[in-house]
Amino acid sequence: MSEEKQTSVSGIKGEVLGALGGVILLLLSCGLSYLGMAGQVLLVLLGVTALYCLGRLALACWRRAFHLRWWHEGTVRDKSSAVVRAAFWTLVPIGLGVIYAPWVFLLSTFSFYGILFTCWLLCLLGAAMLRRRSWSLTACYGLGGVMLAVQIIGALGPISGKPVTLAPPFRGEWGILQGGNTLLLNHHARLPQQHDALDLVSLIEGGLLAEDAQSPAQNSDWPSWEKPLYAPVAGEVVRVVDGIEDSEGMNLEGGNPAGNHIVFDIGQGQYVLLAHLRHKSIKVKEGQSVTCGQPLGLVGNSGNTTMPHLHMQVQTTPDIYSEENRTLPMRFVGSTRLRGSSKEVGPIELRRPDKVRVLETDPCGAF
Repeated sequence: MSEEKQTSVSGIKGEVLGALGGVILLLLSCGLSYLGMAGQVLLVLLGVTALYCLGRLALACWRRAFHLRWWHEGTVRDKSSAVVRAAFWTLVPIGLGVIYAPWVFLLSTFSFYGILFTCWLLCLLGAAMLRRRSWSLTACYGLGGVMLAVQIIGALGPISGKPVTLAPPFRGEWGILQGGNTLLLNHHARLPQQHDALDLVSLIEGGLLAEDAQSPAQNSDWPSWEKPLYAPVAGEVVRVVDGIEDSEGMNLEGGNPAGNHIVFDIGQGQYVLLAHLRHKSIKVKEGQSVTCGQPLGLVGNSGNTTMPHLHMQVQTTPDIYSEENRTLPMRFVGSTRLRGSSKEVGPIELRRPDKVRVLETDPCGAF
């Protein structure tokens, strides 16, 4: 076989392998993102690629082979491939900055964004150092970048629908672990019965865990554990489940996803659900009328949970599991939203990874 034919066969083989690898990675990433792991997928992609690029950069420098001459000597195809990959690796840290906040990782703002910037720079250098480029793999990068850009734009856009105004059912400072329009921000978004739900956790000194926490597997190490909850609006209690034991740590069994929970009718065909409450902590009964601010129970770790937290949503039926059930967006009065460096006083709409502060003793007075 002539050298020209060998080169052609090798090129075709590389394109096929590149396409196969890119498609598999895309499908795996989309599947995990659909299951609510978009943030973890982006973290792994950025972290592994940054380490790989760091190793290649170190090896190239050791061999004194690091240069970018191909940018001047290379073809349009090479340059466009590098631009597409660079655009993708620029979108990944942007997406992570939208999904996460420093408090999630117990990091300072400087450390959090410094790590993202360093990983981004390494990935850009890695994209620039590639001399052989699979056009099919570049196409997968382009498709992945478009999909990620659509999710980022949707995440930063306004919440769709008219929100239901409530008082926050907690006091102090809390963070939004899940909540927003897209799967990038909210793993509930794939389910119409939970689309607008929020997962909230109490924060201690602005962080997710106490500094002296021994093990995050222990419920008592999480600030949310046994935090008191209050009625966010007046209504009638229509459902109470209070007999499910709390898990110690993660529990992803699907038998009783909501765990111990309260549902109350607030009128106009709207119901409020508070879920994952502490075993035997609920203070109200079915058929009882409650007033805004009335004590309801304690945050627990019952049902399908990864840690003690509060699941909250406004829905159209009293049964969270009903096929006809749909959710409505909500906003809080009597509270302050912290989003990055900005502060906004209620009524506020929340999305991941906002913080919300409730410093008033009676936020119901803000109605």
